[in-house]
Amino acid sequence: MIRTEQIDQGRVHGLIAHAEKPRGGIVLLPTIFGVDRFSQGRANLLAEAGYTTLIWNPYPGEGAPTEYPVAQAKAGRRVIIVAGLPLGTPGATNMVRIAFVGSEMPGL
Repeated sequence: MIRTEQIDQGRVHGLIAHAEKPRGGIVLLPTIFGVDRFSQGRANLLAEAGYTTLIWNPYPGEGAPTEYPVAQAKAGRRVIIVAGLPLGTPGATNMVRIAFVGSEMPGL
């Protein structure tokens, strides 16, 4: 049975699906609707396969949007950059940067 829990530690917010016998860990970036049934289902599937999975909550302290136009507007405030070193090595993703875009940057 998969055990899930909410996590709110400092700047880390989300949901963790714990694997019974972990083989590794995954950070799951959700859709623009945040931590929803779809992303929770994917996290549970990964946990069943042995991968403890953290779903990042992009809306800490506020409710996730339920309507598409609102979700698009909220998602437009964040830029996610994923990279790995050494470059060109498959599976070497080891850096994630989440930047918040303010209103002073129209069009982004």
